[in-house]
Amino acid sequence: MAHHPILILSKCCLSYGSHPILKNVDLIIRKQDRIGLVGRNGSGKSSLLKLLKGELTLDSGNINRLSEISISMLDQEPNINSKLTVLEAIYGQELDINKYDTEKISRAKKIIEDLDLIEDSIVSHLSGGSYKKIALAKLIIEEPDLLILDEPTNHIDIDTIKYLEKVLVNWKKTLIVVTHDRRFLDIVTNKIIELDRGKIISFPGNWSKWIEYRNKSVESEKHQYEKLNKFILNEEEWALKGVEARRTRNEGRLRRLEDLREKKASLTIKNTSVNLFINERNHKGKIISELKSVNKSYGDSNIISMYSGLILKKDRIGIIGPNGSGKTTLIKIILGKLEVNSGSVIVSEDASVAYFDQMRLQLDDNKSIEDNINYSGEWITLGKNKKHINNYLEDFLFSAGMSKTPVRMLSGGEKSRVVLAKLFLQPANVLVLDEPTNDLDIETIEILEKAINDYSGTVILASHDRSFIENTINKSIIYAGQGKWINDVGKFEYEIPRNLKIKDEKNSNLDKKEKKHKNIKPDKINKQKIQPWELEELRNMPFVLQKLEEEQSELAKKLEQKELYTELADLVPIITNKLNKINDEIKFAFDRWQLLESKNEK
Repeated sequence: MAHHPILILSKCCLSYGSHPILKNVDLIIRKQDRIGLVGRNGSGKSSLLKLLKGELTLDSGNINRLSEISISMLDQEPNINSKLTVLEAIYGQELDINKYDTEKISRAKKIIEDLDLIEDSIVSHLSGGSYKKIALAKLIIEEPDLLILDEPTNHIDIDTIKYLEKVLVNWKKTLIVVTHDRRFLDIVTNKIIELDRGKIISFPGNWSKWIEYRNKSVESEKHQYEKLNKFILNEEEWALKGVEARRTRNEGRLRRLEDLREKKASLTIKNTSVNLFINERNHKGKIISELKSVNKSYGDSNIISMYSGLILKKDRIGIIGPNGSGKTTLIKIILGKLEVNSGSVIVSEDASVAYFDQMRLQLDDNKSIEDNINYSGEWITLGKNKKHINNYLEDFLFSAGMSKTPVRMLSGGEKSRVVLAKLFLQPANVLVLDEPTNDLDIETIEILEKAINDYSGTVILASHDRSFIENTINKSIIYAGQGKWINDVGKFEYEIPRNLKIKDEKNSNLDKKEKKHKNIKPDKINKQKIQPWELEELRNMPFVLQKLEEEQSELAKKLEQKELYTELADLVPIITNKLNKINDEIKFAFDRWQLLESKNEK
């Protein structure tokens, strides 16, 4: 039985200049609908959300909403009072012990614990990922009748995404979410609404079911378009052959021809066969980068500990880890762009890198798309061929005539597409993509996946988009805690490595609740043949353990000195902490040694 409507759109029209956002749209949104709103960047999704909130006015038509419904929205850039504590920000105001809602405070504290936040931390001191967590928690506490989430998975790690999925699957009110995360859509939604060329298509089901329907729909639309086009050609041929008198007697048929032409002009068939071309430069050797026993720390923070690995030509490597684990640091070390504390990094002199920066620093906002991408006229070089700038931009889903648009006028997703268009013109044999899917629409991500899989160079990428990772990589470097990184070969699946996870002190409470995801299955690793860099790591293991045990012994002796507790008592917890870390590293090294030995035996 269908739930009662909370919002009804009737004959709605909205345009920006000559660009239609909604064309005579009807839509019913019901209680307990969990809607995935999809469509290309620039199709008008944000405008539709603002209409639903009452922040925009229609050109014509009506939106009827239940007068008592509450609507809350997570923007892509949440607005939070940075002077408040985490608890106050989620609760919604500064805490007054005599006035606050005890039940609401209790729920807020539970969410803070689930999201691994610290309740008395000041918001201004936190990272962007924590900022997003706070905004999400605040909305969950509010429980509005209509919850709108605009790209909720951007800038948060996999554990937080999974927590949010668990909450939303059980959401008893109405949800509308805009996201490029296909796995998230599959798990959370029970209805898909596509905004396409001013029209809305509503489909009952999740993302996977919608894709099946859409593919059939696109083929049907193409067939109708071709049939209409053929019919128009026949009518035009008739009109040209007819004499003037005959035309006069058949004015109705001629008017119908004009109507058919208008109908054809209004139909725009989606380009579903776009192929992106990435300019390539051949790499002479097989090895791109070789790392041996690399250590990297910032102060007391251990980012990379005793990591060894080999990056080869044609590798497609995913750097897998939570926010703050050091993924970007590791990428820069692999490329030789960052010095290490110890160990060696050898980067091929022939390596030529094209780097996608999620901050989009490569763009000049005051220049047009065309000027940002190309500096030598209207024609660009793609391998041995040339292509007009407008045709090249169409491959990145920019419509004709957009090449002169200033970048500052573009949405975040459109800016990311400009960065990709600029990047792919750069002849390179190593392509580095740091969170490339943030702000991109799903159609662009699917095109990007195909381009990566067709690319013959080496790809290194970091992303929280599970489907994107699983569809592109053949190797992975996985964070295992306390600076430890594990090499894995083969397609990656988001399972959780309990036995390879070393408990970080700052995340120890997460282990108690078994929240950390398992990235690798040990049986899978044991069946793999040992790799060349692992043989080198195996040979070095006795020396690594010897050094660790010497340090362990030295710290233990210090703790046995009586004067330490009388004259230097402040050092006791510091030395104890160091000894505990060394003990963990020794345990990890023994486990790693045993794993490598078992692989070597095979």
